[in-house]
Amino acid sequence: MNNDSTITSKTQLVKWFEDGNKKKENWRVGTEHEKFAYNYDKEKNSFIPAEYDNKSGIENFLLEIAKLGWEKISEKGRVIALKKDYQSITLEP
Repeated sequence: MNNDSTITSKTQLVKWFEDGNKKKENWRVGTEHEKFAYNYDKEKNSFIPAEYDNKSGIENFLLEIAKLGWEKISEKGRVIALKKDYQSITLEP
């Protein structure tokens, strides 16, 4: 399959990923998964982006995950990332 081919089936998509597999000793970069955090606002009856430093915010979310054995990465006293076993959870600026 060349770079101009359109993937038209699940089988083609799976094969594309399988063709990119490397032996573990040759691994260099992993996948990245973007996640967006929202809180439900009862007054507005809608979801709003989560803030960093309130009770239901991103900082407390990271602190809860850190309790599961993740190392906290801080900047100016605030948790901005977590890492564990060559994995990381980071914030976008």
